[in-house]
Amino acid sequence: MNEWRKVKLGEIGEIVSGGTPKTTIKKYWNGNISWLTPKDFSNKSYNKYWNKGERSITKEGLENSSAKLLPKGTVLFTSRAPIGYIGIAETNLCTNQGFKNIVVNGENSNEFTYYLLKFITPQIINIAGGSTFKEISATALRDFEVCIPKSKKYQGKIAKILSDIDKKIELNNKINDNLEKLIFLIYQNIFSNNIIKKECKMNEYFDISIGKTPPRKNQEYFSNNSDNNLWVSILDMKSSGIYINKSSEYLTDEAIKKCNIKIIPKNTLLLSFKLTIGRIAITYLDKTTTNEAIAHFLTDKKGATEYLYCYLKKFNFNTLGSTSSIATAVNSKIIKEMPFIVPQEKDLENFYNLVKPLFENIKNNQIASEKLINLKNYLLPRLMNGEIDVEKIEL
Repeated sequence: MNEWRKVKLGEIGEIVSGGTPKTTIKKYWNGNISWLTPKDFSNKSYNKYWNKGERSITKEGLENSSAKLLPKGTVLFTSRAPIGYIGIAETNLCTNQGFKNIVVNGENSNEFTYYLLKFITPQIINIAGGSTFKEISATALRDFEVCIPKSKKYQGKIAKILSDIDKKIELNNKINDNLEKLIFLIYQNIFSNNIIKKECKMNEYFDISIGKTPPRKNQEYFSNNSDNNLWVSILDMKSSGIYINKSSEYLTDEAIKKCNIKIIPKNTLLLSFKLTIGRIAITYLDKTTTNEAIAHFLTDKKGATEYLYCYLKKFNFNTLGSTSSIATAVNSKIIKEMPFIVPQEKDLENFYNLVKPLFENIKNNQIASEKLINLKNYLLPRLMNGEIDVEKIEL
């Protein structure tokens, strides 16, 4: 049986904060040193390995700021806004002050430390301070106690089991990214050179409805049980991929009946139009509903949903303006009267025949990845607390 020991995170490696060079001094920026912020992680939180962000700094910028050059293999951890984005440096790089990074020592595995942080992040959030937004200090992180295998080899076995699952998920994501690029290429090839363009309003081609939120005072209308009706929010659409089949909250059948909430069928396109305009997803469950910030585009024409997905992905939503002075938003009337270029029947049929198997593969890859994520979430706590012993597993 492998021996486990209680240590502080600061004993696993050195805790190193980041920094930001003065943004007003141009010579500090656009150099050859990668510089990461939590914002880089927000759109690609599933990424495990990192070698660059949106911005970079120069050697002079590094030397004249509190930024530190972190070695390859450093475990990156966002310590505020939000706490808990985690990655591993694939090359030498820097981060801003929104990170508390762990330069893992030679006695421990950085891959294991990555998954350890995944496991303990909820506990770290609980002890974080701050009134405006929560933040974990370097001292608090350094003194945080954890129980880890004494053997680096044993740590590596745990990490490999979880890492192999992540690699499959990452592969599925890459395949889907490539398939989506192919879909847009096919869309462009068929429709971009179309000389005959017939335009109409969206609601002249699609049956458009808007979601709804039941009264919050009736808590019995809301549920965390996925056996109930999917209730999609804009936040749910942020990381769903093309197809959406889960939500942070669900609605009971009682809510559907008493509040007259429309259940939308599978293969319905969803479009967000309040606060965040232009998030797009397609349903593939029968028991799907949304809140009032999301419009539903229904059609029984083969290929029309897939065509609309591409059309809206290329649409400039800034042309719609905004009906609110407080936040970016348009009303349902504007959505229903959006301009829509009607595809010719022959072109739509050709498009659908080409892209249907690509959309199906994307859907299947998403389903497979979700099952793998569930498997990883099941294994993570059991591997990290020693409930599952991997001593005799040959990896």
